[in-house]
Amino acid sequence: MESSVSRQRSPSELVIHTLYEITSHYDAGFESQVQELIQLGLDCFGLDIGIVSRIEDDEYEVVSAVAPKGVRLEKGDTFPLGDTYCSITLAADGPVGFECAGESTYAGPPAYGLFKLESYIGIPARVGARARGTLHFPRADARARKFDQVDVDCLRLMESWLSTESRRQELEDELREAHGRLEQLVRTDPLTELANRRGLEASLQRLTRRSAFDDRAVSCVLIDIDDFKDVNDTFGHAAGDRVIRAVADQVRSCLRPGDVAARVGGDEFVAVIDASPAEAEAIARRIAAAVDEMELEDEGRVVTVSVSIGVSEVAPETERVTELLEQAQSLLRDSKRAGKNTVTAA
Repeated sequence: MESSVSRQRSPSELVIHTLYEITSHYDAGFESQVQELIQLGLDCFGLDIGIVSRIEDDEYEVVSAVAPKGVRLEKGDTFPLGDTYCSITLAADGPVGFECAGESTYAGPPAYGLFKLESYIGIPARVGARARGTLHFPRADARARKFDQVDVDCLRLMESWLSTESRRQELEDELREAHGRLEQLVRTDPLTELANRRGLEASLQRLTRRSAFDDRAVSCVLIDIDDFKDVNDTFGHAAGDRVIRAVADQVRSCLRPGDVAARVGGDEFVAVIDASPAEAEAIARRIAAAVDEMELEDEGRVVTVSVSIGVSEVAPETERVTELLEQAQSLLRDSKRAGKNTVTAA
């Protein structure tokens, strides 16, 4: 009696087996798996071109393709959808196959005259419930053997995996984007859109590590709005919020790429400057001047705003925001004692 192991597999079983092997190659990456899937279709159908396309409006775009040498077909190539057999496939909303277009009704569409493709089998490729493109296999020569139910079943199997995996990839991308947005939210002060303490700490550690490696100075600019309680008491908290946003905008505008600004208290800001204290002091003075020159009004009343600033060098081992603030706090107090609207540097 012939064992089940030695029994010759049917074409459908071979496709299922090969498809299983392809789907197991996660380490190869999705694009590589799609290339293997296309090659499986070429082997199954005896055709020499295989394409996964994306359809958007009336434009056909090649997403992945396998073609013989001499056939120019690359990822990103686009064509009008009406010039391709895929327009027929999408209209049919199911598998379409023909062995000799010249002897069928398919000789009429532009695809036959433009590309001279005689044989073709294709199916809409869905992501979720919507057809987003096609999986199809054309050839310039007519196909001697007619497409049968086994061919259609194999095509459906391949499209089923492609659809499922494409949706999984899409969901993973959405999840990564959502995670990135959430991470941004938890690192950002909602009022000013500057970094908060958590966001500042991550940037601080990055800058101090680089400073230790490159032997470059990093400086801290600690900024406090003068008499902010008076602003709230006189004009109200809504006006106070507008003042905080306006000061944050001035701090942001005076910094350079690579510098980091954060709101670390109700009316307190920090800028970590990738430069020496002398350079950071010049930036601090620009910030103080920019704030002093602001013209703010609340219901016709002028709101006068100034800041006091302390500038210190950041010790290379500094990793916590609390350590950073301690290094500049005494200098900020010196600015307050000097009459406010002052910059004091170490």
